[in-house]
Amino acid sequence: MEALSSPTIQSLIGINIIMALGLYITISTGQFSLGHAAFAGIGAYAASVLTVNFHWPLVPAMLVATVFSGAFGALFALPALRTRGIYLAILSLGLGELVRVFLSSFEYTGGVAGFGGMRGTTPGLVLITLLVSLGLVRLLMRSPLGQAFQVVGEDEKVAGTLGLNATRLKVLSFGLGAAVTALGGALYAHLMFFIEPAVFEYGHSVLLLIFVVFGGYETMWGAVLGAVALTLLPEYVRGLEQWRMVMYGLILVFMMAVRPQGLLTRRLVSGIKGKVFRGRGHDVEPAGSNKTVRRVGGH
Repeated sequence: MEALSSPTIQSLIGINIIMALGLYITISTGQFSLGHAAFAGIGAYAASVLTVNFHWPLVPAMLVATVFSGAFGALFALPALRTRGIYLAILSLGLGELVRVFLSSFEYTGGVAGFGGMRGTTPGLVLITLLVSLGLVRLLMRSPLGQAFQVVGEDEKVAGTLGLNATRLKVLSFGLGAAVTALGGALYAHLMFFIEPAVFEYGHSVLLLIFVVFGGYETMWGAVLGAVALTLLPEYVRGLEQWRMVMYGLILVFMMAVRPQGLLTRRLVSGIKGKVFRGRGHDVEPAGSNKTVRRVGGH
């Protein structure tokens, strides 16, 4: 429990949850991206340049970085979504490398040497940002737009019969996911006081994907669970930090073989909610119902 008592670890858990939520939004439309570390890097550098070079307060800098990264993500998605499956993953991985190389070559952001001088953030700001992010993502995924995302992710043909534009929804989910991931990146930069392009290489993208896949990509609570569990894991295996990515890789392989849907599923979360609210007079949706399709289709 010592790790949980550290303000830095607490803040890092919150930041990782935020970035995992960003990837979860993108995955909800069936897009498995390996380039979301690029959006975290864009958010981190954009916010840092504004706070250090232009002396902006952190919160406005975070908001600008979020909007900028979201727009960049949507623009990338426009041509990228002509590809599918593994090809989209490879293309997004290439995007991550391009952003890293650009940041390494751009002297204004310190190049390979990195960028520093940030004033830092507080656990309180991280907590507030986390709670706001959780609330907004939950509202999004329960809204007609979020329901449409999930229909597209489950079956594009069904989405078409309901009059949904799958391409437009995928672009929007990619942009929104990039924006939320950038928010986490901006906080990360100010938590660490210093950033360098290598922090946001492809390994970081893979780590975010493992968070979501391990916890369960069908529900946002899976992203939360995965980020918390796998952020704490290295803290409880001191001396094996150099094997961290190996451990994560083994966990991912194990989950793909044993439980590919992750630890939490919609059915499981629905069942838990049913047990919690049963007897309190709440009408709980039975697990596995087709409410998503009914709500989007208007039937």
